[in-house]
Amino acid sequence: MMHNASSLFLLFALFVVWLDACSAIPFGSANLDLYGDDLTIVNASSPLGCAQMCDGHAACQGWAWDSCGKSRCWLKASIEPRTPNLCRVSGVKLGQVGIDRLGNDLGSPVLLPGGATASTCASACVNTSRCVAWSFDTCGKSQCWLKGAIPTTPSHNTCRTSGIQGSLGLDHKGSDMLGSPVTLPNKATATDCASLCSSSLDCLGWAFVDPKAGCELTNICWLKTSTTMGTSPDPCRISGMQPIPAVPVHPNATLAPPRYRPMPLGSILPQGWLLKQLRTQGDGLSGHLSEFWPDISSSAWIGNSSGDSFERVPYWLNGMVPLSALLKDPELQAQAYKYIDYVLRHEQDPVTGWLGPTCCDVWPRIPFLLAMIQYAEANATDTQRIVNSLHAFFKGLGTIITQQDSLSSWAQFRYQDLLVSIYWLYDHHPLANGPYLLDLAALVKAQGFDWESYFAGDGFPTTGNPGIWTMQSHGVNNGQAIKSAAMWYRQSRNSSLVESSMQRHVMLDKYHGQASGIFACDECLAGKMPSQGTELCTVVETMYSYNIMASVLANVEFADRVEKLTFNSLPATFTPDMWAHQYLQQSNEINAGHFDPNVYGTDGPDSNIYGLAPNYGCCTANFNQGWPKFTSHLYMFSTSDNGLVALTYAPSSLSTYIRGKPVSVTLVTEYPFDTTLTFMITSGATEFPFHFRIPTWTKGATLQVGSGVKREVASGTFAQVNVTTGTLKVTLNFPMSFSIERRYNNAASVLYGPLVFALQMGESWKQLAYYAFNSSDWQCLPTQPWGYALLMDDDDHPEKYLKLVTRPMGQYPFSLAGSPFVVHAQGRAVPSWNVTKNAASPPPTSPVHSSEPLVPLTLYPFGATKLRIAEIPTLA
Repeated sequence: MMHNASSLFLLFALFVVWLDACSAIPFGSANLDLYGDDLTIVNASSPLGCAQMCDGHAACQGWAWDSCGKSRCWLKASIEPRTPNLCRVSGVKLGQVGIDRLGNDLGSPVLLPGGATASTCASACVNTSRCVAWSFDTCGKSQCWLKGAIPTTPSHNTCRTSGIQGSLGLDHKGSDMLGSPVTLPNKATATDCASLCSSSLDCLGWAFVDPKAGCELTNICWLKTSTTMGTSPDPCRISGMQPIPAVPVHPNATLAPPRYRPMPLGSILPQGWLLKQLRTQGDGLSGHLSEFWPDISSSAWIGNSSGDSFERVPYWLNGMVPLSALLKDPELQAQAYKYIDYVLRHEQDPVTGWLGPTCCDVWPRIPFLLAMIQYAEANATDTQRIVNSLHAFFKGLGTIITQQDSLSSWAQFRYQDLLVSIYWLYDHHPLANGPYLLDLAALVKAQGFDWESYFAGDGFPTTGNPGIWTMQSHGVNNGQAIKSAAMWYRQSRNSSLVESSMQRHVMLDKYHGQASGIFACDECLAGKMPSQGTELCTVVETMYSYNIMASVLANVEFADRVEKLTFNSLPATFTPDMWAHQYLQQSNEINAGHFDPNVYGTDGPDSNIYGLAPNYGCCTANFNQGWPKFTSHLYMFSTSDNGLVALTYAPSSLSTYIRGKPVSVTLVTEYPFDTTLTFMITSGATEFPFHFRIPTWTKGATLQVGSGVKREVASGTFAQVNVTTGTLKVTLNFPMSFSIERRYNNAASVLYGPLVFALQMGESWKQLAYYAFNSSDWQCLPTQPWGYALLMDDDDHPEKYLKLVTRPMGQYPFSLAGSPFVVHAQGRAVPSWNVTKNAASPPPTSPVHSSEPLVPLTLYPFGATKLRIAEIPTLA
C-alpha cells in the first residue's frame, strides 16, 4: 500500500537521522576525491549531509566531504577524475540526473512535500507494492512517478532524476565489497541499501535481506563491486544494480576524451624569458647536432647504411620539430623537414607501411611517430601526407606484432608512448576505417609490460640495487610508464587507473624521490640517497608523462610536478648556453668529472661530466624535447565545456578558436621568479570558461578580473573566469613563501614556490675535449667547501633563518650569474661529512652537532647550480 506524502517525508527524515548517527556504515568512498569541477563549497557535518546537499542541487552530479575535521562539502558538476585523498569521502548522486523513464506508471504521480528530493521518491518506490522504478521532478513540482515495470528506453529530461528499484526474489552473486555485508538499523529498507551503493563510486550492485520476507537474517546489506556474475533466485533477497555513470565521449570517437586536450603545435608561442631559453637551445647543441654529430648527420634514417639506425634521429626529431615550430626558425624547420621528408619518401615496405630503416624493431619508431604527429599539427601542407603514412604504418604494425606474439625489448616497456600517437590519429584523423586503431591499441596494451601490477608492488624495488640492471627498474622506462594508466584509462574507462596514476607518483617519490621532483636512477631506480644520479632522459620523459597525466585527469598536483621538474631538474643538467649537458645529475653534486670508482648503480665514470655525449648518446638526442614540450602544453582545451585551461605557467601567447571564433591570450610574467601573472584575453566568442590552475604550494592566491575586486582562490584547484566578447584582463597572484621538506636522513630541502634552492660551492671549469662549434666536454670542480649544516630549528617558520634577495634577471636565468633570486642563510661546517667514491657521503642525520663558527651561506635556485647541496643537514 502506498504511503501518503507526510509518511514518506517522515520515513526519509528518520532514515537521515539513523544513518547520520551510525558511523559503522560506509557511506561514500573513503580516501577518494572527485577532483575539480566544483559547483560550490558548503558545510556539512557528515558524508550523508554532504550527499543530501548534492541530492537537492539540480546541477550536482557528485560530492566530496572533508573527513579531516573541517566539515567542508564540495558539490561537483561531474564525477571524474577520481583521485586518492586521505582527507576525503566522496560519492555520486542517487539516481541518474537528467534522465527520465517514461511510461509504466502506477497511477498518477505522487505529490511529495516541499523540500523532498530524489531520495524521497526512491523511498516511496521501495515502500510501494509492485514499484520497480521511479522518476522525480527536480524543477520544483515535487512530483514522483512510480513505475510498475522498468521502461526500456530512458530519455533525456533536464527536469528529471530517475532510478531503478531492486528486484524481489533475486540475489547478485559474489563480488562483495570489502566490509560487506553491512548490518543496517531496524526498519531499514532496500532503499537504504541502494543508497549506500549509490554513495560509493566502487559499488555497482547491492543485495538486501528484506525484514518483511520472514527470513532468519534481516537488515543485511551486501555491496557489490561487480554484477557480471549474474543473479540467482533467493526469496530472502531484494537486489539491484547501480547505473554506471556515462563518461563523456568525443562525438567522433569511442575513446573517452582527455579532460584537457593539448593545443596543436604552433598555437602557443614562447615570450619573455621562455623565448630566450628556447632561442638558447636552438643556438646550442640542438640546432647544430645535424651538422657535426655522426649519430644524426650520418644516420641510416637518411640513407647512410652504416650509420645509426636506432633511436638517435627519432629522439632528436621529437624535440627538433616542436623547437623549430615554436621559434619559427626557417633553418631549424628545414633541418626537421629534411629528415621527415626522407623517411616518408623511402617507405621500406608498401605492404606494411614500415617507416625508417631495419624492420622490425618497434621502439625507434615510437619517438619518430611522436615527431610526425607534431609535424602534422604545425605544417598543414604536409598533414594529409603524414596522416596517410600513419594509417599505412599502423595497419601493418598490427600484423607484425601479432606475428611476433609480443612487443619486444624497449617497446614492450614503452608501449604507452605508442598509444599517444595511435590515439592522436584516432581523435583527429580516424578516416572511415578508424576503429581498427582501437583494436591495435588493445593489442599493444596486451603485449606491453604490466605496469599496473608493478607499481602496485609486484616487483617494484623499494631500495636501490647497485649493479643490478632490469628493464622494469630502468629509470627512463619508469619515467615513461607513469602515464600508462592515464593513457589506458581513455580506452578502458576503468576508474582504478586514476588511482594507479596517483599510486605510481607516490611510490616513486616515497622510495626514490629527489629534492628537485625527479627520482634517482643511475641507470636503474637507485633509492633516495641524494648523491645517486638521475638520467637526463628520465627528466624530459617524466616531464612529458606528467603533462599527459595532467591533461587526461585534470590533476593540479601532476601539473605542479611538471613545473617543479622544468624549473629545477631540467636546467640543472645543462651549461647555461646549452652547449653541454650531463648524462646524470645529482641532488648533492660536489664535482662533475671522470670518476672511478663512483656511486652509480650501473653507469660509467663519465656520467656527470658536462659534454656532447657523456656516458651514452641517448640523452644528447632526447634532451631536445624538454623545453619545447613544456611550452606546447602550457594551455589546453577543456573538453567538458568548450573552454580553455592555463595548465602551467611561463611568459607566452596563445592563438586559437572557440566555437569557430578567434581567441588570443598573452601572459606577461617572469614567473617562477615573480608572483604576478597578467593575462590579456581577446575573444570573438560570445562566452566561454577559462580555467586557471592554482598551485598546491601557494597560500592566499588571488584572482582579479579587470579592475574588479580581488578574490581569494583556493590552492590545489582550477579557478574559473567566464570570458565574453572583447578584451579582458585577468591578474593572478601566487604568494610565495619558504618551506622546508625533510628528506634523506632528515636533511632539509629549501623550497620557495615552485623553486628548490641549493647550497652553492663555487665552480671551476676545465675543458676535457673539443668537438665542433662550441661543443666540448667539461669538468667542473668546487672552489669552496660544501660540508655545512644549515641553521634551521623551526621548519614551520623558515623565514626566520632565510632571506630572499631579488635582482634583475640576467641573460641566462638558470645560472649563478643570471638568477633573479638568491637566498642568504647561516650554518656551521660539519668536518665529519666526507667523500665516498668521489661523491658526497650520505648527509649526516639531522639534527647535527657542530662546534664550528656560524658563517653566512648562499643558496641559489637548483636549476641555476651546476654543483650543489640540495639536501642539507640542519643544526641541533
